Amino acid sequence: MWANLSYGGSMRKLTVLLAVVSLLAGCSSLWGNRDYNPRYDFSSLHSYKIRKQEVKADDGRQVDNSLIDSRIAASMNAVLSSKGFSLNGSQPDFIISYAYHKKQVVEPDSTSTGGGFSFGSYGNYGGAEADSAARVEKYDLGVLVLDVVDPVTGKLVWCGKGRKRIFLYDDQPEKLSREIRDEVEKILDNFPPR
Repeated sequence: MWANLSYGGSMRKLTVLLAVVSLLAGCSSLWGNRDYNPRYDFSSLHSYKIRKQEVKADDGRQVDNSLIDSRIAASMNAVLSSKGFSLNGSQPDFIISYAYHKKQVVEPDSTSTGGGFSFGSYGNYGGAEADSAARVEKYDLGVLVLDVVDPVTGKLVWCGKGRKRIFLYDDQPEKLSREIRDEVEKILDNFPPR
């Protein structure tokens, strides 16, 4: 695309717009979502039991990773005990269940741009060239859902969800454990609701 140099302000505006869009897209890599029953008496909760929810992959296969399961359970135990709750497998005040799955996400990657400048044949006019190439990025997104259920009624009283881009940490299980712990802390941040 060729443009007269007098339109340089438009190119600057376009560059700023692309930078803002890229920044906003980068901020969306982690988010949490929580909901609860406002009529439920959360002050009566003192002990819990952990239960894994069965999750099917998009193709119907059972999703199972005992290493991830143990990291999630350990993180839930640490966070809940820091809030004053105790583990009780026989007669808990609430059951906290979790489901973890990953899905592949395909989204536009940030646009790469290039440019150039050339003089016209008489030296009176200049031109600017801008080129853009749209690319697609594929990555795995981990989704962790925590549900708090009343053991007597079986009804859901609180739920939280977190999503995070999955990075592979070869030979660094402690880094993966720390990321899972951080995500569980974020999800359980407002549990019990105040």
